[in-house]
Amino acid sequence: MIVPFFFFGTVEAWAVLAAIATAVGLEMILFTRKGFVKLLGLGHIVPWVALLPWLVTRASSVGTDSIFGMWIAALLVANRASLVIDFVDVARYLLSESEPSYVLEEG
Repeated sequence: MIVPFFFFGTVEAWAVLAAIATAVGLEMILFTRKGFVKLLGLGHIVPWVALLPWLVTRASSVGTDSIFGMWIAALLVANRASLVIDFVDVARYLLSESEPSYVLEEG
């Protein structure tokens, strides 16, 4: 999450920071309402499914011959893998595994 700050002058870094902030916000809302459940993957799915297609177009125009281009490529690989896990988790939640493994205690 710190790497976008190294490329702060780029629109890609700002978009990634916005996606991170959106994901954190959604996950906080889901966690406080449902506890630690597989549905938390939804907080990551929403912003990244919207952002990844645009980042793919940016990666093809930037290339991988710079540190910035390598960061975009690594971001795409890591988030694609993470999205697969998130989609599986959300599907498992919807199918049957909806019990939280942790819930905030009230009080």
